[in-house]
Amino acid sequence: MSKQDIEISRSRGIKRPVPYRVIRSAVRAALNAEHSDGHVSVLICGRGEIRRLNREFRDTDRVTDVLSFPDGNGGGDIALCAGKIPVQARRFGHSAAREAAYLCVHSVLHLLGYDHVNGEEERAAMRVREEEIMNSIGLKRQGAK
Repeated sequence: MSKQDIEISRSRGIKRPVPYRVIRSAVRAALNAEHSDGHVSVLICGRGEIRRLNREFRDTDRVTDVLSFPDGNGGGDIALCAGKIPVQARRFGHSAAREAAYLCVHSVLHLLGYDHVNGEEERAAMRVREEEIMNSIGLKRQGAK
Protein backbone atom coordinates (compact mmCIF):
# COMPACT_ATOMS: atom_id res chain seq x y z
CA MET A 1 0.00 0.00 0.00
CA SER A 2 1.57 3.26 -1.00
CA LYS A 3 -1.24 5.81 -1.00
CA GLN A 4 -1.73 5.90 2.75
CA ASP A 5 -1.74 9.34 4.28
CA ILE A 6 -0.95 9.40 7.99
CA GLU A 7 -1.02 12.75 9.74
CA ILE A 8 0.08 13.22 13.36
CA SER A 9 -0.45 16.33 15.44
CA ARG A 10 -0.40 17.31 19.10
CA SER A 11 -2.57 19.62 21.10
CA ARG A 12 -0.85 22.72 22.45
CA GLY A 13 1.34 21.93 25.45
CA ILE A 14 1.28 18.15 24.95
CA LYS A 15 4.65 16.43 24.67
CA ARG A 16 5.28 13.44 22.44
CA PRO A 17 4.60 10.32 24.53
CA VAL A 18 6.58 8.24 22.00
CA PRO A 19 8.41 8.99 18.74
CA TYR A 20 6.04 9.64 15.84
CA ARG A 21 7.65 6.77 13.91
CA VAL A 22 6.10 4.35 16.44
CA ILE A 23 2.63 5.74 15.80
CA ARG A 24 3.13 5.90 12.04
CA SER A 25 4.44 2.30 11.94
CA ALA A 26 1.48 0.96 13.93
CA VAL A 27 -1.10 2.82 11.85
CA ARG A 28 0.57 1.75 8.60
CA ALA A 29 0.77 -1.90 9.75
CA ALA A 30 -2.95 -1.97 10.60
CA LEU A 31 -3.93 -0.32 7.32
CA ASN A 32 -1.72 -2.72 5.35
CA ALA A 33 -3.07 -5.76 7.20
CA GLU A 34 -6.60 -4.71 6.26
CA HIS A 35 -5.68 -3.63 2.71
CA SER A 36 -6.74 -0.03 3.24
CA ASP A 37 -5.32 3.10 1.66
CA GLY A 38 -7.31 5.29 4.03
CA HIS A 39 -6.24 8.65 5.36
CA VAL A 40 -5.67 8.55 9.12
CA SER A 41 -5.20 11.61 11.26
CA VAL A 42 -3.87 11.07 14.80
CA LEU A 43 -4.29 13.78 17.42
CA ILE A 44 -2.23 13.36 20.58
CA CYS A 45 -4.11 15.22 23.26
CA GLY A 46 -4.42 15.64 27.00
CA ARG A 47 -6.89 14.21 29.48
CA GLY A 48 -9.18 17.22 29.42
CA GLU A 49 -9.49 17.22 25.65
CA ILE A 50 -10.12 13.51 25.29
CA ARG A 51 -12.70 13.70 28.06
CA ARG A 52 -14.45 16.53 26.20
CA LEU A 53 -14.41 14.55 22.95
CA ASN A 54 -15.71 11.45 24.73
CA ARG A 55 -18.52 13.48 26.29
CA GLU A 56 -19.36 15.30 23.07
CA PHE A 57 -19.30 12.37 20.67
CA ARG A 58 -20.02 9.33 22.88
CA ASP A 59 -22.07 10.83 25.69
CA THR A 60 -19.56 9.42 28.18
CA ASP A 61 -18.10 11.94 30.61
CA ARG A 62 -14.76 10.35 31.45
CA VAL A 63 -11.16 10.22 30.31
CA THR A 64 -10.40 7.37 27.93
CA ASP A 65 -7.21 6.18 26.24
CA VAL A 66 -8.22 6.45 22.58
CA LEU A 67 -11.18 7.43 20.43
CA SER A 68 -11.88 6.55 16.80
CA PHE A 69 -13.88 8.56 14.29
CA PRO A 70 -14.30 6.60 11.02
CA ASP A 71 -14.69 8.56 7.80
CA GLY A 72 -16.43 5.76 5.87
CA ASN A 73 -13.58 5.59 3.35
CA GLY A 74 -11.19 3.21 5.12
CA GLY A 75 -9.69 5.85 7.39
CA GLY A 76 -10.65 8.58 9.82
CA ASP A 77 -9.47 10.38 12.90
CA ILE A 78 -7.91 9.04 16.08
CA ALA A 79 -7.60 10.92 19.37
CA LEU A 80 -4.88 9.43 21.57
CA CYS A 81 -4.55 10.49 25.22
CA ALA A 82 -0.87 11.16 25.93
CA GLY A 83 -1.34 10.85 29.70
CA LYS A 84 -2.86 7.38 29.55
CA ILE A 85 0.01 5.81 27.58
CA PRO A 86 2.67 5.61 30.34
CA VAL A 87 0.10 4.72 33.00
CA GLN A 88 -1.29 1.81 31.00
CA ALA A 89 2.17 0.72 29.89
CA ARG A 90 3.21 0.36 33.54
CA ARG A 91 -0.05 -1.40 34.41
CA PHE A 92 0.42 -3.95 31.63
CA GLY A 93 4.18 -4.30 32.13
CA HIS A 94 5.39 -3.15 28.75
CA SER A 95 6.89 -0.08 27.11
CA ALA A 96 5.14 3.17 26.29
CA ALA A 97 5.98 2.48 22.64
CA ARG A 98 4.13 -0.82 22.71
CA GLU A 99 1.14 0.76 24.46
CA ALA A 100 0.90 3.63 21.97
CA ALA A 101 1.27 1.23 19.04
CA TYR A 102 -1.41 -1.07 20.45
CA LEU A 103 -3.84 1.83 20.95
CA CYS A 104 -3.23 2.95 17.36
CA VAL A 105 -3.75 -0.55 15.94
CA HIS A 106 -6.89 -0.96 18.04
CA SER A 107 -8.22 2.38 16.86
CA VAL A 108 -7.44 1.79 13.17
CA LEU A 109 -9.35 -1.49 13.36
CA HIS A 110 -12.31 0.50 14.71
CA LEU A 111 -11.95 2.92 11.79
CA LEU A 112 -12.20 -0.08 9.47
CA GLY A 113 -15.34 -1.51 11.06
CA TYR A 114 -14.10 -3.83 13.80
CA ASP A 115 -15.97 -3.61 17.07
CA HIS A 116 -15.93 -5.22 20.49
CA VAL A 117 -19.10 -4.03 22.15
CA ASN A 118 -21.59 -6.51 20.66
CA GLY A 119 -20.41 -9.69 22.27
CA GLU A 120 -17.50 -11.89 23.10
CA GLU A 121 -17.12 -13.29 19.56
CA GLU A 122 -16.47 -9.83 18.08
CA ARG A 123 -14.17 -8.95 20.96
CA ALA A 124 -12.15 -12.15 20.48
CA ALA A 125 -11.86 -11.65 16.71
CA MET A 126 -10.66 -8.10 17.16
CA ARG A 127 -8.12 -9.13 19.80
CA VAL A 128 -6.69 -11.84 17.53
CA ARG A 129 -6.31 -9.33 14.69
CA GLU A 130 -4.68 -6.78 17.00
CA GLU A 131 -2.13 -9.30 18.20
CA GLU A 132 -1.35 -10.46 14.64
CA ILE A 133 -0.64 -6.89 13.61
CA MET A 134 1.39 -6.11 16.73
CA ASN A 135 3.44 -9.28 16.21
CA SER A 136 4.06 -8.26 12.58
CA ILE A 137 5.84 -5.09 13.78
CA GLY A 138 7.79 -6.90 16.49
CA LEU A 139 5.75 -5.73 19.47
CA LYS A 140 4.48 -8.96 20.97
CA ARG A 141 2.59 -8.90 24.23
CA GLN A 142 4.62 -9.86 27.32
CA GLY A 143 4.53 -13.61 27.78
CA ALA A 144 3.15 -14.19 24.25
CA LYS A 145 4.87 -16.80 22.13
